[in-house]
Amino acid sequence: MAGVDDHFLTVQQVAELLHVSPKTVFNMTRDGRLPARRLPGSRRYLYVRQEILDLLDENRTEVRPRAEEEAAEVDAER
Repeated sequence: MAGVDDHFLTVQQVAELLHVSPKTVFNMTRDGRLPARRLPGSRRYLYVRQEILDLLDENRTEVRPRAEEEAAEVDAER
């Protein structure tokens, strides 16, 4: 069974997951780009792990390996 620590992420953990600074995570939360929860009487944000992972999946872009990119460019020139 997953514990509370497995279900929620801190600002720092989200920053590491997204490869951005904690300040960026905070700004993205304030402007609504990241879903977050606040505990009553607390100024700290908590993030539901699955919501962040789903958001990453929704916004994932395909990255082709370098060799495929070069082959596609050569084919396009022909």
